[in-house]
Amino acid sequence: MNEAATKDAAVAKREARRAKRSEKRAASRRRAVVFLRIVRGAVRLLPMSVACAAGHALGSLAYYVVPRWRAQTVKHVAIAFPEKSAAEHRRIARRSFALLARGGFAFVVAHREGQARALARVEVEHPEHARSALAEGKGMLMVTFHYGAFELLAALIGRELGCKAIGRESDEDGPTAMLIDMRRELGCDTIQRGDVRVVVATLRANKPVAFLIDQDTDDVKGAFVPFFGRMAHTPIGPAALAVRMGVPIVMGFISWEGLTRHRIHVLPALRAREDLPREEQVLELTARMTKIGEDEIRKRPDHWVWVHRRWETRPEEHPDYPVYGRL
Repeated sequence: MNEAATKDAAVAKREARRAKRSEKRAASRRRAVVFLRIVRGAVRLLPMSVACAAGHALGSLAYYVVPRWRAQTVKHVAIAFPEKSAAEHRRIARRSFALLARGGFAFVVAHREGQARALARVEVEHPEHARSALAEGKGMLMVTFHYGAFELLAALIGRELGCKAIGRESDEDGPTAMLIDMRRELGCDTIQRGDVRVVVATLRANKPVAFLIDQDTDDVKGAFVPFFGRMAHTPIGPAALAVRMGVPIVMGFISWEGLTRHRIHVLPALRAREDLPREEQVLELTARMTKIGEDEIRKRPDHWVWVHRRWETRPEEHPDYPVYGRL
């Protein structure tokens, strides 16, 4: 098969997979709306400690009652940590379920409590790294992973620094719209993915823009970079903006400290390597950010969302996508 035919076959396969995903997502959204409304109504009036304990317990229960998600999560943990035992893989996966649910319940209660009370439980290490980056006057790109109670990280940097977060396009009366409203009321507005004008305007106003770059998303421009020893399709938007506009990138991660408290660890600013061609600068910076995220996950592997199919998109199916190390 010649190169053109190979690309056409890859594109056709990709489009078929996107259509199937779109159908599944529509059904999932409908179920999610009903579920989230019930959960929010039941949880929002609980004390934070009770809500976190309940979320942790229900997340642990979900590990046992949803076998497909359990198998998927354990499989991914095993890919990342082949040196660990099967029992340890299961322990990490089970606790990942528990902390994800705990974080969701904590966000619901935080939304009811309001900014001041909710964020009083969050301690920040090295906030000077973010403020030094903003002192340059070019804005700042805040990059993180779906790690810990990441929505509270968005709320804090929204309140303290006027940050806006990149997110999916709002679905009317859907779970995304509900999340966007709650996030905004806790202090962080959302910029719809692809709205470059708002991103640029926010940066030129010397405000941060927050990105999550740890998921295999087929509707954003990406490249393949290493993640736990395998090539993973990763968004390149933050790195491309940093290279194009000279904006510093600051990474931060939020971890649990006990049942209801959190600690945000802010890292020194990252910059593109100017000794490389521009395309390679983007790939190298994306790979570097991904490695930093991997290092954080290795410290506390139960904090990440292992249920996500991080390695689903493969380089051989996308010969037109850049691959780190092949340029």
